[in-house]
Amino acid sequence: MIEHSVLELLRQRIYAIALGYEDVNDHDKLRLDPLLAAVCGKVDVLGQRRHKSQDQGKGLAGKSTLNRMELTAPDAPAEQRYKKIGASDEALADYFTREWVRSLSKDTKEVILDLDATNDPLHGQQEGRFFQGLYREYCYLPLYIFCGHWPIVAKLRSSQSQA
Repeated sequence: MIEHSVLELLRQRIYAIALGYEDVNDHDKLRLDPLLAAVCGKVDVLGQRRHKSQDQGKGLAGKSTLNRMELTAPDAPAEQRYKKIGASDEALADYFTREWVRSLSKDTKEVILDLDATNDPLHGQQEGRFFQGLYREYCYLPLYIFCGHWPIVAKLRSSQSQA
């Protein structure tokens, strides 16, 4: 009865974010998009062969399926019925770094990295909040590392962070 592989779900979520659809609830409309379904690797892009009649005509997963995947705790036991994936932040960061290195031309001799920290103002009592005197406000201070236009690292940090 499995209709979406883990790879298809990950592709659906990552491509939607890349297209500017950060909210999981956007997927109830995006799941109707046959082009997105094709990019995600779905064979039945129109969802005509879905098991449940309410899912027919929808090639991709809905918000509830993606939400269960996304909200899984990293240490969740495998036997939990609706929680199938435990994400490792370190492994995800390593994956995107490896993919960037793999994308470089084989004859690359030099790489120039641009490290930048930009304030992200806070409006409330969020965990990790710290008053940053330079910006005169409470904020996070994310670290970004770029190579040209390619973002390599985006790490959310407290503005108190030195690392």
